[in-house]
Amino acid sequence: MKTELILFSLDAPAIIAAPGASPGEGPDGTVVCAVENCPDDLPPDAVLELVRGLYPTEGVTAVDYAQLAAWKSAKREGGCCGGSCGGKG
Repeated sequence: MKTELILFSLDAPAIIAAPGASPGEGPDGTVVCAVENCPDDLPPDAVLELVRGLYPTEGVTAVDYAQLAAWKSAKREGGCCGGSCGGKG
């Protein structure tokens, strides 16, 4: 399993973080977030597709790939919160 570091910005699409970056919040409002436990054969572009349209909640600098994929899958099927509320939204 591998970790992909994603750079989130409020005014631009998410991108793969620069080499040497570490998870955390920047003074300019950017956030480098670690997507952990990605399958080894998963290309970085697939991780970017998974996080498209998302922005980490304050203080979040890491997320597990499986949880993110499950949430995104539920969202595509109509669940607003990934099934946490038990309903469809």
